[in-house]
Amino acid sequence: MAEKEKMSQAEVDRIASAIKRSNDREFEDMNMPIKRIYIDIEFLQDFRLGALIKLISTDVEYQYILSQLPRYSTSHGEPITSFFPELGFTEEQIKAYISDKKNWEGLAMDSPFYENVQAICVFIAKYVEHNNRVGYSAPIDIYIGCTDLLYCIEARRKLAVILLDFLDMANLIFIPTSLYEFEEVAIDNYDVYMVASPNKLINHEQLIKKFEKMEMANKTIIGLEEIDTTDEEFKDAGTSIEDAFDATVEFCNMFVKFAFAKRIILV
Repeated sequence: MAEKEKMSQAEVDRIASAIKRSNDREFEDMNMPIKRIYIDIEFLQDFRLGALIKLISTDVEYQYILSQLPRYSTSHGEPITSFFPELGFTEEQIKAYISDKKNWEGLAMDSPFYENVQAICVFIAKYVEHNNRVGYSAPIDIYIGCTDLLYCIEARRKLAVILLDFLDMANLIFIPTSLYEFEEVAIDNYDVYMVASPNKLINHEQLIKKFEKMEMANKTIIGLEEIDTTDEEFKDAGTSIEDAFDATVEFCNMFVKFAFAKRIILV
């Protein structure tokens, strides 16, 4: 049997260095506290559905919306009107209603929440337990990005009541801008990101640079499920939506801890 070719010292050093970097990241992950969390308000609350409810005028229409919620909760970001065709509204009407500033307060107060708003309490409890384990006792700062929707004081109080279970462990801070508008120096200031549009975030020019340098490896991104089933690349691939999501998770996990969240409406 021929003698196996010996690995060069340079190759040995390269592999050893890669293993060390991987172990260092794992060690840092285990010992790094969770200090700052960013959450899109749209990750918690469905303003499209809120607009639809505001636009209807009869109880029959409202009952129809309720009857379609189980199906709508399986959506992946498709046009909302495709789930409620009998109402006869267009996407343009929904977008126009949300864009009109005089509707913002009503949308903030009355738009339904996703079940994610309850899951956050569980996340925070786990993060606090982790922080205690690594010796970090300060409250976690949770930044709610209001993006284009002006979140009124009454709506903030309503959300605070819903999240009351963890407010003794965290500071709730509303910011009038979205993560996608942040400068490069600020976009990676958080340990956990809960976003309404993960595709928009992971394709952010500044964040791509961070991914390439493995500077986001110890961070977590949780995004609402979204996929454009009309996209030619998706159609040409001939894959299922579930397989597409699995492939996205597998790819993103090379650079950041990544997971999808369902769009289930809290009834």
